[in-house]
Amino acid sequence: LPDARGEDERGVFGQVSRLVRNRWVLLILVLTALEGALLIGVFNLLPVALQQTGETVFMSGLTTAAYGVAVIVASQAVKRLASRMPPWVMLAIGGACAAAAFVVLATAVTPLTVLSGAALMGVGWAFGHIILQTWATDATSEGRAMGMTFFSISLMLGGAGGAAIGTLAAEHDGFPLLFVVSIAASATFGAVAALGRSRYRVHDA
Repeated sequence: LPDARGEDERGVFGQVSRLVRNRWVLLILVLTALEGALLIGVFNLLPVALQQTGETVFMSGLTTAAYGVAVIVASQAVKRLASRMPPWVMLAIGGACAAAAFVVLATAVTPLTVLSGAALMGVGWAFGHIILQTWATDATSEGRAMGMTFFSISLMLGGAGGAAIGTLAAEHDGFPLLFVVSIAASATFGAVAALGRSRYRVHDA
């Protein structure tokens, strides 16, 4: 990664100004917020969706635990593939897995579909988030500490926004619509992230 030795020589406002003028950083932050909305915010409402069908808290927790297992397993695959597969392909895979998860959930909300959807979301997180974070680290090389702070803020804001929308869906029996919208959002994430990363070069940052 490029050296960040110049970071401490700039003030906070200088770093922020440079970051907000970097089109790649802005794109990454928007994609990160969208990822947070889908794979943190909406994911956290899956137990509620399952409980609304009459399933127990235990069952909803058990099925959504597949997310964590999938993240652990898929992260190992990502490490092995990182040196052989272009980053944009991995982002496309992440978006495709997230979209597939919501397709499964849109068909029906049952223990099996929630288990499958949570697992696919975990794979999507492993492929998408790791590559996004690496991309953000590279694009913010001259203000890395501030850049990664913005990255984290974007992720959490996206997660909060997704949870808020998911809560509204839960209150108005809107999970089917939420999952359909999430399919489109996931496909958009995968396409835009893959296209952007394929065009990105280190000297553009």
